[in-house]
Amino acid sequence: MLSEPRALMLYRYGMAVPVTIDPTVKIRVGLVDDDVSVRRAVSRLLRIHGYSCSSYESAEAALEDPEFLQMNCIIVDVQLGGMNGFELGHRLDVLQPRIPRIFITAHMSSDLPDHPEHSVLLTKPFDESQLLALIESSTEDHC
Repeated sequence: MLSEPRALMLYRYGMAVPVTIDPTVKIRVGLVDDDVSVRRAVSRLLRIHGYSCSSYESAEAALEDPEFLQMNCIIVDVQLGGMNGFELGHRLDVLQPRIPRIFITAHMSSDLPDHPEHSVLLTKPFDESQLLALIESSTEDHC
């Protein structure tokens, strides 16, 4: 028997934020960023908005998790230690090309390689609503 979505209030910094817990949510987002504060903030944002989120500190850690290739969308920092975000994107082209990717970076410069086709590049800090809209639009055809 499916349960109805439940609403609860998350209290943060003296403010109440409504959170809906819906057991039927199927959108799983993988987040790869070597900055722990970004991982925490984006993970929290996604969970508050009903997404399941698994976060990884490196591309290598993400690729070691068999669940990573089952994500509906991947958000990946471009500048990572070890394999960079674009290299991870190229690896995904071989392993699981249908997973939509959103690349994020704090360093927009002329020496940044072009991001892979069929992906989006956001500059940190980015607007939360823009990220959420990109996830929605990129997953609507892939879920």
